[in-house]
Amino acid sequence: VWHVPPSSAPRYSSLEGIDTLLEFVRSAAGLYYEPGSLRMEPVLEAAEGDSCLVLTRIRARTRTGRDYENLYAFGFRLREGRICEIWELLDTVHFRNQTAS
Repeated sequence: VWHVPPSSAPRYSSLEGIDTLLEFVRSAAGLYYEPGSLRMEPVLEAAEGDSCLVLTRIRARTRTGRDYENLYAFGFRLREGRICEIWELLDTVHFRNQTAS
């Protein structure tokens, strides 16, 4: 399960199942960013037990040619060494302002 803030991607909120997650990963970035422009720079990583957190700066060029930058927090829950749940948090107003057409 991947929990996406509904205000950042209205078509998504909570994604369930491997096929749905793969479709999201394959298509969502292309809706907002120029292909090949997305860069993730980890800022902070923490792990304890079956949970971990990554704070990362994402930079890209939007589909309209503007520079994009935002901080994202990803929380992961693991089961038997595999990711079973993800939470994605970001400044969704900043996201919308930078990716609006």
